Amino acid sequence: MHERRTERCIDTDEIRYRLRRSSASAGIEKRLSENLKAGFYYDFSVVRTFDVRPGIILGRGDEGTHVISRIRPALIYDTRDDPFNPRRGVFAKTSLGVASGIFLSEVEFVKLTAEIARFQSLGERIVLVTSLRGGAAQGFGDTKELPLSERFFLGGGTTVRGFEQDALGPETGGDAFVMGNIEFRVDVWRGFGLVAFLDGGNVWRRAEYMNITDLRYTAGVGLKFSTPIGPFRIDHGHKLDRKAGESRGVVHFSIGHAF
Repeated sequence: MHERRTERCIDTDEIRYRLRRSSASAGIEKRLSENLKAGFYYDFSVVRTFDVRPGIILGRGDEGTHVISRIRPALIYDTRDDPFNPRRGVFAKTSLGVASGIFLSEVEFVKLTAEIARFQSLGERIVLVTSLRGGAAQGFGDTKELPLSERFFLGGGTTVRGFEQDALGPETGGDAFVMGNIEFRVDVWRGFGLVAFLDGGNVWRRAEYMNITDLRYTAGVGLKFSTPIGPFRIDHGHKLDRKAGESRGVVHFSIGHAF
């Protein structure tokens, strides 16, 4: 798999960094019960980060080319009635990634992520979805700072709508995040639907800095249209606690459900 990404400053359109990643994964999965599955995966990536703005460089992994090699055990619990357009059920997943020189990785860190979403039908046309996601990471050995490619970022059409892509939290990204979402999905007519949502979350530079009082909140509405590859969405998120210099909100165009 190949990924190319260019991140820009929202206000000045200045390039923050460019990233090129080539990666491959392999793993095994075992079903523990009807709804519970365990997986064990190996991920190998070659990441090149360049044109990095000096202000967001934290460590040696933020520039140049480096290899990330990790193992990643995971647990998945899934009772959804439809994985692509669920109306009822629960989806939960947690994974623990460990990148180490033992696996020939050039950076070393531990990264834990977890998520849970509940889908509840409120009638023939309305679905209530609640979601909670979070993660924390820590470098070890000679890795004092997580590489830029492994830090957490929030903001955008699938995280906290109302903030520009990756614009919530420190510009450098962070080692920890928490995010919650509540969304009402309403089917209207022939594939068209409406959504109303409340999002909240934040990113912290270090896990020990996490504080629930730092959460930022947005609310908004959207229009969706079902397609064979997932719903096409137009969402407008409005900041509920806008700070000086911030936009009031953002319009997001996306394919697929927000979560």
